[in-house]
Amino acid sequence: MNAREHLAALIDRASSGAPDEHRAIALELASALCEWPADDPERMRSAYALLLEKIAPQLDRDTRKELVARLAQQPDIPLGLMSELFFDASDDIRASVLARHGEEPANVDAITPDLNEAALIRAVRDYPPEQFGRVMAGLVGIPASTTCRIIGDGSGEGLAILCKGAGLSRVTFSTMVMLTEVSLESAQRKLEQFVPVPEGAAASMFRFWRTQRAIKAVHTEDSAAA
Repeated sequence: MNAREHLAALIDRASSGAPDEHRAIALELASALCEWPADDPERMRSAYALLLEKIAPQLDRDTRKELVARLAQQPDIPLGLMSELFFDASDDIRASVLARHGEEPANVDAITPDLNEAALIRAVRDYPPEQFGRVMAGLVGIPASTTCRIIGDGSGEGLAILCKGAGLSRVTFSTMVMLTEVSLESAQRKLEQFVPVPEGAAASMFRFWRTQRAIKAVHTEDSAAA
């Protein structure tokens, strides 16, 4: 079975929707990406990575952690896939992913969103953390699954990336930290994350998150039209 036939078979299996099958497919895709034959087309490897990126949100956290630890050993794994698994990675892998984002060329054509910081602050005051993540998704234009992981990120790095990448002020970042964190000690640790996050890398990561939101919207429209 060549790479194209193998990919087609994996896509058919992924369409079954069974969680156990998704885990098996994900591990099989990771093995293929890490042991890619030199004579197989590189474009097919990118297709394998895209399929894994697509099913990764459906995987349990332990599987995602296993995947990102394995994939991180290969420096040429597509950045989009590593970004999808960012919140499941260790600190050193996170740093390497951010470093790669920092090397991405600035997108001069990208439209900087005009975000309503006052609305964000009102939302974080009015909603408990488990609801605020979903509300924030609509305000900043990224997937709710991502904002919920950002709020749940105990390090505070995800929120710092979001705020810097979206051009939000440090005051807004600090307000969100203080109103979503119950412990003053852990809030202080999170507040220290804002300065170290590179602005260019944060902007690149934020663009990735917004692209994911757009892709999911297209998929939803396609499903409704089918």
